[in-house]
Amino acid sequence: MKAIKVLAVTSFLLFLALMLSCVPNQEATKKLQQKVADLDSRVNKLTSSYDELNTNISNLQIDIADMKKQITQLTSTVDTEMAKITKTQEDKLNQIITEYEKKQKEKVQTKSAEPSAPAGKEAITKKIKKEEAQPVIKGKYYRVRSGETVEDIARKFGVSESKIRQENGIPKGKEPLANQNIFIPAK
Repeated sequence: MKAIKVLAVTSFLLFLALMLSCVPNQEATKKLQQKVADLDSRVNKLTSSYDELNTNISNLQIDIADMKKQITQLTSTVDTEMAKITKTQEDKLNQIITEYEKKQKEKVQTKSAEPSAPAGKEAITKKIKKEEAQPVIKGKYYRVRSGETVEDIARKFGVSESKIRQENGIPKGKEPLANQNIFIPAK
């Protein structure tokens, strides 16, 4: 009987020791489970944020594509309008030059037709030299396109490069600016 009592007490002590050893493990397990739950919550939040960022990026890419289309359309419209304006200005400028040339011719013809007062040989020579010194400039104005050089323009109109440079004060080695109006002397 004594052996049974010792066995019972030993069993009880082992049971208590086992119970005591399990208590800290349960707390540690609870702490680990809590940490796992916290980490799981963080991962879910990060996944949600990642998805939201991807959605925002997709929306921004769509907006950028739309803006590129709008810029292309506006550029085309501006180019078309500039071409209209340039053509209109060129036409007006050529009309003004034509009128000026016509008036210069009329002026020369009127002076030639006017009876002159009798004067000496020197006065007549002076008058002729003065009229010759003011020649009528013939030609037209041209609006330079982007990338064009004086050489390109000279070839286009069949006029020497040096004449164009001289008439417009463009030094050798320099080129006119895009949209600049330059005078193209007649051949």
